Amino acid sequence: MQAIQTAYFGEVSFPEASVIRFERGLPGFEHETQFVSISREDCEPLIFLQSLATPQLCFVTMSVLPLCADYKFDLQPDDRAALQLPEDCQAGIGSDFACLAIISVSEDGPPTANLMAPLVIHVPAGRAVQSIQREPAYELRRPIGGPPCS
Repeated sequence: MQAIQTAYFGEVSFPEASVIRFERGLPGFEHETQFVSISREDCEPLIFLQSLATPQLCFVTMSVLPLCADYKFDLQPDDRAALQLPEDCQAGIGSDFACLAIISVSEDGPPTANLMAPLVIHVPAGRAVQSIQREPAYELRRPIGGPPCS
């Protein structure tokens, strides 16, 4: 087990196999390439993605499914390459793939989820990308707690 000191959760222990690697980093955080997910029963359905390099960097996320039960992501060729997926791999939410929306909070509105650019994680390999979706129904700022998308 490895351990890191975080700004929000204190010391967190995790197995090396649970590290999530973003080979390209994330937009605005290109040098942040390794994260570990932290789930807490008292904060469900939130999942915290804690940077291994920066104790103060932690993204608040959640699965896209409670927001849009029939959500389907479409990986572009560069996303597939970053995930090291073969061309014939059928990527979809399930045991091999997780799809998380980054949550944003503003002072003057409800929290929102980014369904337009979810984090797609190939769970067995521990590789991930933020993947821009071309489906016009997926919003950049989907209010949390509103009616599910259709």
